[in-house]
Amino acid sequence: MRADALPPAHSAENVDVTFYEGTPAALTMKLAMIVERTAAMVPTARGSNSTVWRFLPARRGVVNGDDQAGFALKRCHPNPATGRRCPPHEFGYLSRLSSPLFPRAIGQGIMGNGDYVLISEWIDGRNLARHSLTILTEFVEEGGYEAFCNDLLEIHRLLMAAGIEHSDIWEPNIIVRDRRPVLIDFGWAHALGEPPLTATLHQPDDTMALNQLLKRLGALYDLLLLESQIKAHVSGART
Repeated sequence: MRADALPPAHSAENVDVTFYEGTPAALTMKLAMIVERTAAMVPTARGSNSTVWRFLPARRGVVNGDDQAGFALKRCHPNPATGRRCPPHEFGYLSRLSSPLFPRAIGQGIMGNGDYVLISEWIDGRNLARHSLTILTEFVEEGGYEAFCNDLLEIHRLLMAAGIEHSDIWEPNIIVRDRRPVLIDFGWAHALGEPPLTATLHQPDDTMALNQLLKRLGALYDLLLLESQIKAHVSGART
């Protein structure tokens, strides 16, 4: 997902979601209560045919930026080439994955104009693409790199066990929350062994994509580790 050319924030009063049958009633009620007290929807990222909004709750009509609602709304627009809207597959795939390494699926529905809507947990953290240098520097100084890589391997294992091919595993789709990776954006996900619903721009094979990701992270980590060791050696020689 990219964050350029985003639409302006607007009132959540314009949200009119009809939930699909099968969306848990308790979650639907909870979401409705959150929307009722929400003052604005703020766009945070735009994909090829979708926009992700974050909900900002308000108190007495005033948006409180410190009290963020814990969910995001992904609105899928018609494909400009085909006119077809994104099929409701993301909710089903996320619902198979009950791990903090993935966003929690909350609900799905149809907007008044027919756009498909996915409601999922909002992941607070740092995007690996934008903050990889800072994150890996922290691992060099504080440890945790091996555990982080093991989490990435666990993400792959859980996807395979659930019969899911994500088809878009790379740094922009990984959020680091509490020093652990969270894989987001299942827009190109499909059943394992089947072709993707649409042509992907990145590596469709999750195994190969993960190996390439680990190699990139490993090369940067080794460089930062070597730099840290050189600095420590120079500092020790001076004393």
